[in-house]
Amino acid sequence: MTGGHSADGLGKLNVLVLLGGGALGGLSLCVVGFSHRFTGLDGAHDALVVVSMIGCALLALGGALALLGLLSGARKGAPEAAADAWGTGQTLEWACPSPPPTGNFGDLAIVRSPEPLLDEEA
Repeated sequence: MTGGHSADGLGKLNVLVLLGGGALGGLSLCVVGFSHRFTGLDGAHDALVVVSMIGCALLALGGALALLGLLSGARKGAPEAAADAWGTGQTLEWACPSPPPTGNFGDLAIVRSPEPLLDEEA
């Protein structure tokens, strides 16, 4: 989005935080919903709501980490992202610089296969 690389470790941490928060928040509320139908879960309601609140706090932290990652890529001095960062792109969007300039493709590209960049190399 910004033309610069975001911190890779921060992105990996963010995935774990968001998955953990979603699991804690969602699964505990699911069990709370079942607790109204079964007598064995009568005393667990308050504890499960607290666990769900912790999960929601983790989701909020994940949102803040995502914003921090976006800002780390936008800062001056961030490493410039290449057009094809992994070197395996086979479609037209990987031929564009990041961020793409206005009028990136002057004429409409004629696409004859699912992998047009491989067709150009051949």
